Amino acid sequence: MPSLQTIRCNFLEFIFMGFKINDFSNLFEMKLLLFVFSPLISNSQIIYKGTVINSTTRKPVAYATVGLLKENAGINANEDGVFSLSLGKYVTDTLIISCAGYETKKFPIDNLPPDSRFEIPAKQIVLSNLVVRSNYKHSSILNDYENCGLNSYTSTGSVTQIAQHLQSPVANAMLSEIYICKRSDNSLFRIRVYDMDSASGKPGHDLADTIIEVNSGKRHVQVNLEKYNIVIPGKDFFVGIEWIYVPINKFRTKIKGQKNYLIQYSPLIFFKNKRIENENRLEAWQLDYRRKWLRTSNDWFFLISAKVKY
Repeated sequence: MPSLQTIRCNFLEFIFMGFKINDFSNLFEMKLLLFVFSPLISNSQIIYKGTVINSTTRKPVAYATVGLLKENAGINANEDGVFSLSLGKYVTDTLIISCAGYETKKFPIDNLPPDSRFEIPAKQIVLSNLVVRSNYKHSSILNDYENCGLNSYTSTGSVTQIAQHLQSPVANAMLSEIYICKRSDNSLFRIRVYDMDSASGKPGHDLADTIIEVNSGKRHVQVNLEKYNIVIPGKDFFVGIEWIYVPINKFRTKIKGQKNYLIQYSPLIFFKNKRIENENRLEAWQLDYRRKWLRTSNDWFFLISAKVKY
């Protein structure tokens, strides 16, 4: 049986299946086939279903990010690497698949794997001239804060990561701990650490060679990173939060004055306004599904702190 099938459905059937974000609980028992709704039918959609696997080990890649390049929208695979994503307004687009510790790969939708298994290779992170010392005499907490404040930031599905720019007192410091102020909801998310791209000033290369995953319902989250041996090559670096768009993180918020609800995802990260706080904080960034880093409001800084040793 071919993995590409054409299925005709009416508009009500499509609404029942869900728009853009699909319930992964319905996917566990399904065959990993690629279903395409006929573009000849009015109001039809194209649904892509598949599995993200490690190109070497052939094992599933849990929670890989799967996006549409032109659409700038996407979803995460589940813990078994299975995903389901609907194509919106663009007839031709490109699937872009990424995950911490893996190379980012693109798959034009007119040339998809026939077996619906999307292979991505593990990334080899090589940081030259960086040495993890056995003892450090000094430590500093960067972007320290006293309380969480009132404002929090989350994603409705168009932003995959946020990152706070931090600056170490010296180069080649070791990242020891991070502290995050978030709303006290149960949240599954990942921590990312980047150096600074020297040309653009944006987040650059991954500095962690493994996945750092956090599952916490606490408001104040403290994560010890010493076992990861993350050395910051320069003074400037970024600590990021990566959302995982799966049902356990999904919640609805009532829109004031309307009957509709806004779909959002945990965690909700607190931020403050630099003008109001009269603080000279470094800038924050956000990453979309096109893999483009964009500055947030110039007046924002996320309540993400880091302890470095040197």
